[in-house]
Amino acid sequence: MDENNASVPDPTRTSMGQWLSRRIRAAGRGVPGASGGRGRRHRRSYTQTSSPAPDSRDPQLAGSVMSSWLDDRGYQPQAAAGNVAAQWEHIAGADVAAHVAAEVIDTDQGRLLVLQADSTTWATQMTLLLPKLRDRVIDVVGPGVIDDITIVGPTQPATFRGRWRVKGRGVRDTYG
Repeated sequence: MDENNASVPDPTRTSMGQWLSRRIRAAGRGVPGASGGRGRRHRRSYTQTSSPAPDSRDPQLAGSVMSSWLDDRGYQPQAAAGNVAAQWEHIAGADVAAHVAAEVIDTDQGRLLVLQADSTTWATQMTLLLPKLRDRVIDVVGPGVIDDITIVGPTQPATFRGRWRVKGRGVRDTYG
């Protein structure tokens, strides 16, 4: 097997280790300073030297890197608003989160937290808990993230089937 044509190993002539070392040497030929194990060794000089003090080249925590990236690009308010929906179960509690879904919507007036309740009973309960809920949102994600909170009850199912319809009192459930 030719050393220049090291694309496919020939199992009768070479082992996998020999084939792999040939591939590495062939790949290093075009790189300046890579001798492939032969010839003169080149010394690499670095402009920066390492020190025991922390600097920008040290490994960083992913959260701090992501936070600084969001700040640099101006996405921090949107990320904080998305954090409300992501942490809804932590903000409201597991019982409330099982019956009320949260969604953050950007409007012309600011960011609106829309709470979709699965029954009118839960919508009424959330209306009563609204002052405590506002305080809890501010405690968890910070002030100024959410401008207003709206509570929406469930939608009434369509009861129109067929061409004829009789006016009546409608569905007798907790829909409005």
